[in-house]
Amino acid sequence: MGTETNSTRRIPKVVLTGGPSAGKTTALRHLRTRLADMGYAVFVLNEVVTGLHEAGVDIAVAAYGYNEWEFQQHLLELQIRLEDSLEAMARLSAGDRPAVILCDRGAVDSAGWMGLDRFEQLTAQSGRTLDDLYGRYSGVVALVTSADGADDAYMRNTLRPGDTEASRALDRKIQAVWEPHPRCVTVADFEDGKPVSFDEKLERVVEAVVGLLAAES
Repeated sequence: MGTETNSTRRIPKVVLTGGPSAGKTTALRHLRTRLADMGYAVFVLNEVVTGLHEAGVDIAVAAYGYNEWEFQQHLLELQIRLEDSLEAMARLSAGDRPAVILCDRGAVDSAGWMGLDRFEQLTAQSGRTLDDLYGRYSGVVALVTSADGADDAYMRNTLRPGDTEASRALDRKIQAVWEPHPRCVTVADFEDGKPVSFDEKLERVVEAVVGLLAAES
């Protein structure tokens, strides 16, 4: 593949999403290694809200109450700019290797917190539609929170505190807002009513992503 093609090709973006304590961070590390072993140039966009928190933003103050709407506007624009910039950099550095961008959450995740109707109003203000946002991603893998079927493994998220019931409710809202994506795969901690180990869950995430990339090619 020549330089000109590399500079213009679309690099698939796959979103990993899910409720608190779903295993996204570990799954991203595992995916990065496995896909690199398969010959992919792998690029990872870490969760933007976590990055803001680490930069000093008090999410509890910035994202709730009267500030929520403005916070979500800035978050949406930041998410899109970071994705676009990372894709441009990935084109420059991938060489002849197949490439993939793994996103720890995507632009639609905020709808899980805001509600889909309000999020659609917000996207309309930016001149976008939900279909525009879904179309940014080649696929979505929704990891079910460990609060739903693997309670012993549940770990509270300091950015989004809550008990297991609250985490299950949020997880279902996040799954619901991503379900309209034509390539959305759900990976749970159980199958046919039986629990699966976390290692098995990680392998199912790998299988899901490889399948999504195959469908893209």
